[in-house]
Amino acid sequence: MALGCNGFQKYLAIVVLACVFCAPCAAHYRRSHRYEALLQVKSGVQEQWFTQRLDHFSGADTRVWKQRYFVNDSFYRPGGPVFLMIGGEGPANPTWMQYGTWLLYAQKLGALCLLLEHRFYGKSHPTEDLSTANLRFLSSRQALADLAHFRTVTAATRGLTSSKWVAFGGSYPGSLAAWFRLKYPHLVHASVATSAPVHATVNFPVGERVLFVQSVASNNAGSSQFALVVTCMIMLTAVSSGLLSFITLKKGEKGQIIGLRYRAYLKLNYEYLSNIQCQAFEYLEVVWRSLAAENPECPLLLKKASDTLVDRLNDPKTYDNITNDFGLCSKLQIQSKMDSAYLLESLAGNFMDVVQYNEDNRAFEGAVGTNITIKVLCSVMLDSSLGEPYNRYAAVARLMQKTFSQPCINTQYKSYIQDMSNTSWSGPEAGGGRQWVYQTCTEFGFYQSTDSPNQPFNGFPLPYHLQQCADIYNLSTLLDDAIQQTNEEYGGYDIRSTRIVFPNGSIDPWHALGVTQDITSDLLAVFIKGTAHCANMYPARAEDLPQLGLAREHIFILLQKWLAE
Repeated sequence: MALGCNGFQKYLAIVVLACVFCAPCAAHYRRSHRYEALLQVKSGVQEQWFTQRLDHFSGADTRVWKQRYFVNDSFYRPGGPVFLMIGGEGPANPTWMQYGTWLLYAQKLGALCLLLEHRFYGKSHPTEDLSTANLRFLSSRQALADLAHFRTVTAATRGLTSSKWVAFGGSYPGSLAAWFRLKYPHLVHASVATSAPVHATVNFPVGERVLFVQSVASNNAGSSQFALVVTCMIMLTAVSSGLLSFITLKKGEKGQIIGLRYRAYLKLNYEYLSNIQCQAFEYLEVVWRSLAAENPECPLLLKKASDTLVDRLNDPKTYDNITNDFGLCSKLQIQSKMDSAYLLESLAGNFMDVVQYNEDNRAFEGAVGTNITIKVLCSVMLDSSLGEPYNRYAAVARLMQKTFSQPCINTQYKSYIQDMSNTSWSGPEAGGGRQWVYQTCTEFGFYQSTDSPNQPFNGFPLPYHLQQCADIYNLSTLLDDAIQQTNEEYGGYDIRSTRIVFPNGSIDPWHALGVTQDITSDLLAVFIKGTAHCANMYPARAEDLPQLGLAREHIFILLQKWLAE
């Protein structure tokens, strides 16, 4: 998901899945500066409140609470469908009741539009605080039951029992949209599950990856597409090994030859690589590919910069320079591997965020920094006038600070744990950070570690992410059983239902955990080349790629077809 986030360099050792700081395409929360820097967009939509059950799975528990929701009935025609936008790991943003592709669908189809905020996020407070004991009521299963109860009561009170309901969501809410149709098919007729990571995993897999290869003979009218299943690790290892052996200097050769050989290697392999669509099942590997699509040297320089920083962190004499170079809020102190990992992940987050949201049309909801794109970051990394790759990496950090009006970067792991351990609804991470990380520790994982060698960063391995579950909630660092239960509950990649469409963008790293190929004729994938997280959900604009417009139209045609069934 992307999630999401809170505080410029509070990049949680967790997940970048967010699309926006709003409900429909919420985030897999990642301590992103994008949340804190989000502007408040005025909306004339009035918030409303629904009496919700605290525990749907205990008949003896009669406690209730108030859940926030929003309504737009301006397009509704009697007998029309009901569109239910699902909230995610952040406050529900009523701006989505006035903008977004789903409203164009609603206008054409005469739909009533509802947006339900997710329990424990925004103003929807089921309990008096965010203690670990109370967070046991925070889960995707409880959230789905919230949707079911809301749908049932709302349909009865508004005279909509015979209407066909369609669920919408992006990122984690996209998964909920798919799972709502899966678990409550009698209540929801169809779902649009955008950028939905339906497969839970502790660590984005390092081995046993599946690669879908499509080979198209463009000059042969009689040819057809075919898919081969191979392992991504084998291919990536082969490419990396081939490149390494190709550019290695022989005795007596000068360093400039490396650059010439590197470009020659790319030229030799360009046609082959350009005809292959590799879905690497690892978040940071997709980050590498997305940067390389802009300029093949960009991720290589980034990796060199990251490796240099890791080396310098081993020498306390460099700490003053690192503090100044990256604009840290206090003098760098590394007392444990968690401290260094926290710093490294925070800086890597600059690239992870931008890749995930690259060129998405989020400005309508008040998102800041939409002008910072992959092209911008790679131009900095390729600018030799700034010095070595390490210096360019620091320049990116300063650029992001300036963009998001952050005076400095707070990279103290101890401070982060203190903030995340605050259980008050007015606490520094009550906007979503404490809640979402709890969900990753108990249901999803989704950790973006540096365990794979085929990505540009270094220094924040899986144990760093898992340790936070113990440090913040006193939970076990063994998540395998919880992840297995989630995939058993919903099916993972092998979801079995009907009338669900799964749009995903090729640049979005989260597509690796989503459905990117049709499962059946009623479980369809819309894979949009060149787009990022939740791109199809945002309002259309003139500069959108043609395939993005076609994807939006394709989804509308599916909705027309399914609503006629």
